[in-house]
Order: sequence, then structure tokens, then C-alpha cells
Amino acid sequence: MEIPYIIAACAGLSICLVVDTLRRLYRKIPRAGKALEPRPPALNYVMPLVAIVNKIIGAYLTVDYLESVNAKLKRVGVETFISSDEFISLRVVTMGIGFALGYMVSNMINSAHAQISVLIILGCAGMGYMYPVIWLNDLRARLTNEIQKTLPTYLDYITMAVEAGMNLSGAIDQAVDKGPEGPLRSELRKVLRDIKAGLTRAEALIAMSDRLDISSIRSVISSIVQAEKMGSNLAPALKILAAQRRIERFQRAEKQAMEAPVKLLFPLVAFIFPVTFIILMFPIVMKFYQEGIL
Repeated sequence: MEIPYIIAACAGLSICLVVDTLRRLYRKIPRAGKALEPRPPALNYVMPLVAIVNKIIGAYLTVDYLESVNAKLKRVGVETFISSDEFISLRVVTMGIGFALGYMVSNMINSAHAQISVLIILGCAGMGYMYPVIWLNDLRARLTNEIQKTLPTYLDYITMAVEAGMNLSGAIDQAVDKGPEGPLRSELRKVLRDIKAGLTRAEALIAMSDRLDISSIRSVISSIVQAEKMGSNLAPALKILAAQRRIERFQRAEKQAMEAPVKLLFPLVAFIFPVTFIILMFPIVMKFYQEGIL
């Protein structure tokens, strides 16, 4: 009777020692500067583990790999609160969390086949490793959608300001002041900040185009830069660009509306149709059963 209590006490002592060791190791890690933007709340809980893993594997990461990851983070705009090496360490941490969850699930299922338990554990670990990438791609899709949605509005504001006699920098400033909230507003603020830091308008706009890597933004910025180089009037070009982006937005909405029935097909076949058939067939089957047919 005393053995389970001894095992529980040893397990509790082991957990306390592990937590104390991780806490001491985390305190020895030099603190970086504060993030420019607040992190998501869920990310704050795992950042101590991320810092510990980063301390261990950071020396083995190549510069080219870190630069490629940093480019992906910049396209989403999360480089202000997580660096490339921290993102890689985050993938390792989420893989460990997925491994632990998979181990718990395999023990709860208590399968007699060891292969099934191994597949569950490896599957959960793989899903944990890929989750930060899925999260990053989801942020990228939402950012692209928001920018494409608000781009015609900002082009209208810039066009009105240019027609009123302002230069392009002043027009962008007015658009940022009056335009709707969103990622495009933040990017235009960065453009104004780069101009104040000494970059030319063309260089700041091209930097924004490279940072976002969105086709509609690239076409707009290339047209604006080309019009500035040629010395032509910006207002007519901006009007045409705003009209084109508005047509593209309407076409994207039509495409999404046409894709909706196709996307609904799998939930209908997998979930709704079987339940409907069960409800319809149950009285018939029971009638046959009572009459001795079945």
C-alpha cells in the first residue's frame, strides 16, 4: 500500500526538480530587448521554453536558413515580436508538446498494437512541428485578404489628396490619417517612417512591395514609381489603379461565392447526409424488424 505513495512522491519531486532546473537555465539566458509589438497571449506562455531551446540549438542554425525564415516572418509582419531563431525553436517546442499529447492519448486509448501507439505519437509530434507554419500561413492569408480589401479605399484617399495639390508623401500621410485600420495602414506608416529616415519615396515604396510580396501591391507601386520617374501626373494613374483594384476585389468575391458549394460538398457528404439517412431509415428498419422481415 505504501509503494504507490512512494512512487507519487518521487514523481512529484522529479517534476519539481525539472521545473527548478528549467527556471535556473532560463534565468541564465541573456534577455533580449523588448518586442516592438505585444505577442499573442498563447505565445507568451511558451516563450520561456522557446528561449531555453533557442539557447541549445541556436548555435547550429545556419545564416542562410535564418534569413529565409526571417523573410517569411517579414511577409507576415510578425518579425517585430518573434525572431527567426525563436520561430525555429517554437517549432521544436510545439513538436515536444505534440509528442507529450500523443503519448497521453496513446495511453488513454491503451491499444494492444504498439504500431498504433507509435503512429499516434509521431502524428501528434508532426502536427505540433507543423502548427507554427500553419499559423504563419493563416496569418499571411488574412493579411493578404485585408490588404487587398482596403487597397482601393487608400488609393481613393491618395488620389483625392494628390488632386488637391499635395505631393505623394503628404497624400500618403493623409490616407494614413483618414483611412481604415488594418495592416495596409501599418505598412504605409512604415513607408512614411522610411522616408523620414532618409530614403526616397521610390525606395520606401519598393521596400514595402518587397516586404509584402503581394501581386496587387507590386503592380500599384511599380506604376506609381514609373509615373514619378516619367514626371507624369499621378492623379489619373491613381484613379485607374483604384478602379482596377476595385474590379479585382469584386472578381475575388465572385470567385469565393462560386467556390462555396464545392467547399460545402465534403461536410454535406461526410456529416449531414449520413445523419439524415439514419433518421429517415430508422423507422423503416424498425418496422421491418417488428414484422420479422429482418
